[in-house]
Amino acid sequence: SIVTQKQCSDGDLAWVRAFLETRGGIEETLRKSRGYLTLATDQLEIFSDSEEKRALMTLADRILCRTY
Repeated sequence: SIVTQKQCSDGDLAWVRAFLETRGGIEETLRKSRGYLTLATDQLEIFSDSEEKRALMTLADRILCRTY
């Protein structure tokens, strides 16, 4: 099985992706990820403006906007 093998082929990966897409797994994962990022950035609001805070906010924005 794909899970127990130490390697997988491009065909295996394509099968897994198609499996997840037909069952909504990818969209659900993206939805949950966006929710967690929103919660995380909301928590940053308690901190005063700083270079570190801006870096974390930028990182969150990049994660939300990236494409594969």
